[in-house]
Amino acid sequence: MGIERKISFEFGKVELLKNSIIRVVLYENSTIDFDESYRMNKAIGELSNFKEALVLVVAETGAVITAEARNFSASEQGQAYSIAEALVVTNLAHKIIANFYLKINKPIKPCKVFNAEIDAVNWLLEFNKK
Repeated sequence: MGIERKISFEFGKVELLKNSIIRVVLYENSTIDFDESYRMNKAIGELSNFKEALVLVVAETGAVITAEARNFSASEQGQAYSIAEALVVTNLAHKIIANFYLKINKPIKPCKVFNAEIDAVNWLLEFNKK
């Protein structure tokens, strides 16, 4: 998955991949609060030309997403540039938070949790066929 364009922050990065998926990486031991979530959402808009896109979110070990960030991410504004969202989790703590996000925050667009990035990408690409 080659990278077309990238916007970097101290807490993560947002990449436009050659397959048109927007890949969001939350850096190791970073804390994502409302402000960080808002900035990443704005970057997704910029990289997608302010149109809806397929979004892949990868949280590195120790990344923390606050309740305010989860609430924003699940909202209409937070999902404005999303067709669907795939969350890649690599540890139990992130899996619990991701499942909490799905069940409690209830994102308004399709969203699914995966253990492997390739499975998440394949699921997202199914939306191109619809």
